[in-house]
Amino acid sequence: MLCQVLSLPVGSLFTAPEHEVIHLDDAPAINFGGSLVDDRLLTPRAEGEIQLLRSTLQAGASGGDDFYTMSCKTEVLHVLRGHITLRFPQYDVHLAPGDSVTFSGHQPHTWRNENDEEAEVLWALVPAAWSGSS
Repeated sequence: MLCQVLSLPVGSLFTAPEHEVIHLDDAPAINFGGSLVDDRLLTPRAEGEIQLLRSTLQAGASGGDDFYTMSCKTEVLHVLRGHITLRFPQYDVHLAPGDSVTFSGHQPHTWRNENDEEAEVLWALVPAAWSGSS
C-alpha cells in the first residue's frame, strides 16, 4: 500500500540510493577560465544535469575583460564570502555574502573581484556546461 501511495516500485524500498560524495579537499581542480581563480568541481565529471563549482577568487581576480557565454541554459552564482561584481554589457550586479543571482548562460557576461580581499563563490550550471574525464 505504501509503495502504491508513493508511486514507487516495491523493490525501490530495498535499493540503496545512488549518490557520490565529493569532499572539498578531494574535489578536482579544473580551469574554467579567468585569472587568479581556483575552481573546484563539486559534482561528478559525468553528471550532465547540473554542474557545481566552488571558486576561490583572489583579490583582483576576473573572468577577463571580454564578455563570454556558457553552453548551459541557466547559471546561478552564490557568494559565500567576499564581494563580486557580475558584469553584463548593459549593467553590473554587485553581490555580497549570501547574495545569489540567476541568469541565462547564453547571456554575455564576465565577473570581477574588485576588492582587496579574497572571495569564495558557488556556480551552478544547468545543464552541465562541460564534462570530461580529465
